[in-house]
Amino acid sequence: YWDLRVLFSGLDDKVFDQSPGEEDWSLRDILYHILEVEWAFYGVVRYAFQLAGTKPEWQLGLLPRDFMNSHFEEEGHFHESVFNGDFRTMFGFYDQLHTRILEDLKDLPDAKLAEMVAFWEPQPMPARFRLIRFESHIRQHSIQAQKNLDQFGIKSSEIKQLLRAAAQSF
Repeated sequence: YWDLRVLFSGLDDKVFDQSPGEEDWSLRDILYHILEVEWAFYGVVRYAFQLAGTKPEWQLGLLPRDFMNSHFEEEGHFHESVFNGDFRTMFGFYDQLHTRILEDLKDLPDAKLAEMVAFWEPQPMPARFRLIRFESHIRQHSIQAQKNLDQFGIKSSEIKQLLRAAAQSF
């Protein structure tokens, strides 16, 4: 999250919407995907550790599709207006979601990370696996965003590189 904040700092909307190539994502597309991934990860963990079994249709060990739809639309307020605006609006939305996720998950005990959590695979996976996979997925898209900036000829200053390195140690 902080690495992305530094990486995207100082950009304008014109760059945000450019694609470096026909098959490449724009920075907007990358950020949109990261938002979806982070909110989906939170939904999986939230369902498994807070909500599964609280309604008859919300069984343990299963992740119902209607839960994720509600999680995104009603709980997360994922509306097109957020994603069609300027990148400051989109990052403001990300700031709110990220803060909410951190606040909600900060007290999750380490022992819970060994518990099996269902998502889209045919078998449940340990929550620790999901957390590590989530981190690597976000890192992959940070690299993709840096590649875009490199292709646009946007050089990273020494201070920006130091801030990114510091952010990665959080």
